[in-house]
Amino acid sequence: MDGSGKNTIFQLLKNHFPDAVFTRKPGGTPEAKIIRDVLLNEEMTEKERIKTIEQVS
Repeated sequence: MDGSGKNTIFQLLKNHFPDAVFTRKPGGTPEAKIIRDVLLNEEMTEKERIKTIEQVS
């Protein structure tokens, strides 16, 4: 979905509905980024992944 204009549409919606409450997309929290990075890190062992994710939770 890269390059499909999701961020552009999001900005247009925010401009069109200024009183609406907009939230971050799923996985947009700092904790979710850490978990994603851990899961994609091929150099980490399973034990290291589990330990890191437990620390974030």
